[in-house]
Amino acid sequence: MEFLNLGKVQLHALPTGRYLTCSRLRKAELEQLFTTLMAQDRIQDITIETSDLAGIGDNILATCLSKMRFVELSSTNLTSRQLSALFHLLADSKELEEIILSRNILSHVPADALARSLARLKKVKLEYSY
Repeated sequence: MEFLNLGKVQLHALPTGRYLTCSRLRKAELEQLFTTLMAQDRIQDITIETSDLAGIGDNILATCLSKMRFVELSSTNLTSRQLSALFHLLADSKELEEIILSRNILSHVPADALARSLARLKKVKLEYSY
């Protein structure tokens, strides 16, 4: 299967691995998504847009995303605790190459953790991230 469209969730099979895109997911849908992501290792790229991730546990979110090659979280209302946990794990992650965190507030993340994590990546986009 090369492409699966489930409405708000789309799964693409690419030569580089599986790519998942999601937008406007509700809390129950997000909880199911992250529960599923915890138990798998085939999806390497993920985009989540305009979904409120503030209710997802810090460690669950960070653990799931630190296994990815590409992460885009645009307009996802990430909390400072979630971002701090994510950057803490990303500092040691060997998988992540590219991250986009547009329209999230990063001003409360410790500067050293942010710098250590982002410096080793190939591509970073922090558009409108304060």
